[in-house]
Amino acid sequence: MMGTALCQTANEENEGLILVPESTAGSYTLKWYGKPGRTYFVQTSDALVAGTWSYASVIEIGVGGVLQWGLSTTTTQRLFVRLAYTESTFTGAAGAADFDGDGLTNSAELALHADPLNADSDGDGLPDGWEVAYGFNPLVADVNTTDTDADGLTLLMESLLNTNPYVAAVTDTANTAQLKVYSSGF
Repeated sequence: MMGTALCQTANEENEGLILVPESTAGSYTLKWYGKPGRTYFVQTSDALVAGTWSYASVIEIGVGGVLQWGLSTTTTQRLFVRLAYTESTFTGAAGAADFDGDGLTNSAELALHADPLNADSDGDGLPDGWEVAYGFNPLVADVNTTDTDADGLTLLMESLLNTNPYVAAVTDTANTAQLKVYSSGF
């Protein structure tokens, strides 16, 4: 008598994501079909509520076969798991890439619990990389009207100009700047 082997396929919803219990209580293996050209991140939550999902320190490259990741939880803890992915191309290691273009590597964002697929994890208008470079927390929304160096530029302006929010902007006190206007002939 022959048994039937089941495996995730590219056609299954969410890449055929399944959770397989292991022999040790609370230990599981998460498996899914990794489509070529995709880079996967695993997210977990203890509630199915927006804002409660966090990234695990997992980056997997789709290889056209089953990918797997081991996880554990207590028997009293609920744990929900889902995949986030990108089809962004990169060279080198996926952890060293910066899929959202915020100036932080994917691995650095996972270590900070920031979103590697969103350049502004806290939604305050300031890119995660800029916030980290100047000592702000990329997970806590900053008040964009704050002017830390009293130069008249808010944090948002400083980030857009890519200037240091702790060093006052140089002002043109000698009135040496000149504005040239060019007409298009209209």
